[in-house]
Amino acid sequence: MESPADQKPVVISRLFKTHRKEIYIYGLETFGFYQAEVYDKLIQLRASEKYVM
Repeated sequence: MESPADQKPVVISRLFKTHRKEIYIYGLETFGFYQAEVYDKLIQLRASEKYVM
């Protein structure tokens, strides 16, 4: 049985890249990123932020 989290699209958009700091401040649920794999990716992005920008 699928949970609501499984139905959320996973999109890393320009808006997300611009506001990724706020995701850590306000929580992952702000943008609907509930999957653990996505959370891991966000941590990687934050760790390599100087290369992403």
